[in-house]
Amino acid sequence: MPEEEIEDFDEEEEDDDDYEEEEEEEELESEEGLDYKIENVVATVVVEITKKIDLNQIARKHADVEYNPERFPGLVMRIEKPRATILIFSTGKMVVTGLRKAREAPRVVEKVVKNIRKAGIKVTNPEITIQNIENLIIH
Repeated sequence: MPEEEIEDFDEEEEDDDDYEEEEEEEELESEEGLDYKIENVVATVVVEITKKIDLNQIARKHADVEYNPERFPGLVMRIEKPRATILIFSTGKMVVTGLRKAREAPRVVEKVVKNIRKAGIKVTNPEITIQNIENLIIH
């Protein structure tokens, strides 16, 4: 039986060239006399599945994920551009954290779905819901 090829999903891909990395400088926004900076955007995602997602299969295919079902039932995947951490559950539900802008969520979800599919798992129709935007208020 041939050894499975493990892929590092954080490698630069040609479609990453289209993503314009915004500068990490403090980008302050202002509303009602308060200055604030978005620190964290949290989103939930639900994908359609025909059977439970085999998280072990994803962990075997991708080297840079964490999966220890004795400690936590979800698989942890990290994406570099845009930077985010994704918790993936066998039910097809996901939690995306660490985003700096809500508009980055579709790009992150696209990458996660692509990585799940590379592991041979069929997922479709991701539905993204922004749950929370945490701000740091600067006076």
